[in-house]
Amino acid sequence: MKIAGIILAAGGSVRMGDQNKLLETIHGTPMIKKVVQSALNSNLETVYIIVGHEAELIRQCISDELVHWVENPAWSSGMASSIRYGIKALKNNYDGAMILLGDMPFIEYKTIDEMVDLYHDRGIIVPVKDGKQGNPVLFSSTFFPDLRLLTGDKGAKRIIRENHDSVIHTTVLTDEIFHDLDTPEQMKERMGA
Repeated sequence: MKIAGIILAAGGSVRMGDQNKLLETIHGTPMIKKVVQSALNSNLETVYIIVGHEAELIRQCISDELVHWVENPAWSSGMASSIRYGIKALKNNYDGAMILLGDMPFIEYKTIDEMVDLYHDRGIIVPVKDGKQGNPVLFSSTFFPDLRLLTGDKGAKRIIRENHDSVIHTTVLTDEIFHDLDTPEQMKERMGA
């Protein structure tokens, strides 16, 4: 079983003002690097990073890591374009793909591994806490054709909703599956400033 990780890191971080949120440091480490390190420390077969906005700065930030880079020239059209480019880069060489958000730096490799362990060849693995779905999400290759057709900035929620019979929920004990950092206020709140 080969599961790839696809880290979405192409967006413009418009709610953060002038700064690229993925380069903001958390305990001395850039946010995007924390996500990459969790993915690389997990049981994912390989990791792809989808870049667009300030791609070169993101590359410099994690240049020492063993990842595959995918350029998304359509990054400004929304998250769906990054998912499309990531899935296309896999070229059907994987049994599944986990979509990780570059602005969720508190996801631990253990959470990723729990989801990989639940992999089902026709399923969608979604982490849940207190009845609420979170991220990341693991899609079997059965859904790659649908993921390649996504548009807009809503990600893959529609695919999850329309295929609820294929969704396998895994209960996690952490709130980190909900915490993306989109604004300076969220950064301060999460960092205790």
